[in-house]
Amino acid sequence: MPKLRQSDEPKAIMTFEVSTLNTLLRYAMCSVSKSSIVNLGKLVDELDMRAYSYSPDIVARLKLLKYVAEAKTKFGMNDPEVITTYIRNSYPDGPDLLNECEQLIPDTLNFSECTAISNVVSERLQYIYIYKYKDSIIDCLNRFSRGGWTSYYDTVNEVRETLQRLLMQVTTADGTQVGVIRRMNMCADNYNDLVDLIVTKAKMPTAVLQTGIRQLNAILSPGFQANRLYLILGLTGRFKSGTLLNIADQICKYNPQIRPIEDGRRKCVLFISNENTIEETYERLFDMYATNEEVLQRLSGDDVRKVLRERGRYFFDDQNGITIDFRYYRNMEMSTADIYTIINEMADEGYQVIAVILDYIARVQSVIAQQEERFRLANVAKELKAIATYYSIPVITAQQVNREGNGIIDAAMRDEKADLAKFLGTTAVSESYGLIFEADWVALVNLEKRKSDQKWFLTFNRLKIRGRQDPDAVTYFNHPFADEKRIRLETDVDKDRILSVVSLASDLESINQKDTESALMTGAEMRMSRPSVTTATPGKDILSSLQMNGIRIAS
Repeated sequence: MPKLRQSDEPKAIMTFEVSTLNTLLRYAMCSVSKSSIVNLGKLVDELDMRAYSYSPDIVARLKLLKYVAEAKTKFGMNDPEVITTYIRNSYPDGPDLLNECEQLIPDTLNFSECTAISNVVSERLQYIYIYKYKDSIIDCLNRFSRGGWTSYYDTVNEVRETLQRLLMQVTTADGTQVGVIRRMNMCADNYNDLVDLIVTKAKMPTAVLQTGIRQLNAILSPGFQANRLYLILGLTGRFKSGTLLNIADQICKYNPQIRPIEDGRRKCVLFISNENTIEETYERLFDMYATNEEVLQRLSGDDVRKVLRERGRYFFDDQNGITIDFRYYRNMEMSTADIYTIINEMADEGYQVIAVILDYIARVQSVIAQQEERFRLANVAKELKAIATYYSIPVITAQQVNREGNGIIDAAMRDEKADLAKFLGTTAVSESYGLIFEADWVALVNLEKRKSDQKWFLTFNRLKIRGRQDPDAVTYFNHPFADEKRIRLETDVDKDRILSVVSLASDLESINQKDTESALMTGAEMRMSRPSVTTATPGKDILSSLQMNGIRIAS
């Protein structure tokens, strides 16, 4: 069978809307890999332009797409003014096309949107290739079925070559990994494209999300990063949920590099709680910024909103306001698969999720049913890591050490022992060990109180980090609360000095359960009950010397 000549190859017909082509033009001007733009140019080249003669608007945009792709792939142009000049001077209809279509502006789409569009282009291009070869493949197979041929070799070789050409073109169209890079060969043809993609992803505004605490940013090296799973460990009732809420609050406020609204979507932190209801979480957020006299139950809705708007800086317009979307699910009511659905639904509603915070991991189901608990937790961690990778965002969650770990600490406190963390080994985190292995970053948190002035601190002790580390950062520090309510951590990135204290071993006492329960009250409960301060059993930095039998690692 004679091979199809270029002029004989059938052209494809696809349905396009003007809005779709406008989006493709914006995509063509983004900092994506060269092979992505090559695919876009191939898609336009394979279309039968005569089929769109009924719509001059569609024809104009298809032509402009072709010219932009040519400028970027054939001549290596990236600057919009250079591309515009090239089109205007190289094609007779260039000036008219540029006047009729939207202005060429670079990088107006975010990474997730570029990934989705790249997949659409790839799927359409693969469809076109199948469309082109279908008649020749059917004809070849029909002749194979009828028989009458004289050479097994020629017949088999003809079928194989036809299928190989199709497979090669389909594979090539699907070869651009705009999202997760699954393979890199440093002498391959696509090496330069992949390096450019890595650099582009690293420079994205949402690639690193910082907090308002300098020392926390330092041990994060240098903040919460896309594609990573973060795990906060702690004893029962020792401010794990409060830590996650503080992190969400600070991500919204201390990342000025992020534009709150892009492409019609507002940036958002997705906060999923399986521990506290929406009412409880919102009241705690309100108490972070309310005075001692401001009790939520005694205020109007306008008063409550005013506190969070003016002091919490939760006001929203085109230039301000990363928001938090709070979700509540009962224990084991949701699985990790539901998070995909939530994020996609939020995108349809006009919100782009830049981080997922899950409170907490033990209350979420794995997509793999009926497992032993330790395997279930490890699989949940793997699935959360997959979510972080798929959406190129950080996923931050928490887990408590087991009952044995709590018992060890309580017994040591009753015996007035010091250096309590030395009594806490891997047996205290047996169910969490798989989580520690799967997570990219792990830290323990604990409430501590300075004996000299009864000031409360939250202790951070980093146990694990993957990737680059700040060599000057300590792995253990104590950070003060903003006020006596002990709900909001003081921030210091907006101050001229670091507020964290590296060590308070000689002037720190551990907090017993009664004081902990007092600390975790809402502001309203505290002001209504006003419990007396219980003298805590002396002890030294509960987390400062924790080794966990080799779990302190850096990989």
